[in-house]
Amino acid sequence: MRAYLYCRIASPQADPVFMEAQIQQLTHFAETKGYQIVGKTSEYATGTDIARPGLQEVANAVRAGQVDIVIVYSPSRISRQMTMTNKYIRFLHRHNVALLSVNDGLEFTPHEAKNTPYLAWV
Repeated sequence: MRAYLYCRIASPQADPVFMEAQIQQLTHFAETKGYQIVGKTSEYATGTDIARPGLQEVANAVRAGQVDIVIVYSPSRISRQMTMTNKYIRFLHRHNVALLSVNDGLEFTPHEAKNTPYLAWV
């Protein structure tokens, strides 16, 4: 399975240790599961808007068919607003890509039969 890792921290003034810890946790998770890491993106940005360069980088890889699953620390790394997170999950599902939240143990997988998100605990 081809995995893209996405990390976000809201404040550029935050200790860089927090970003590195997030990256390491996602990398360890993907490697433990035997996933092929095809990309990693980390950015310092607000979670109130999904029009961010790092998230667009992930979207470009998804559109190019290079990704099977996007792994994040939590859904709030996509957006702090659930409607925006849901919009991004629907985008992923249109491309048959799942979103996995390591912290929550949740996987939002495309559900082809109903064309709606399917939630599973991992």
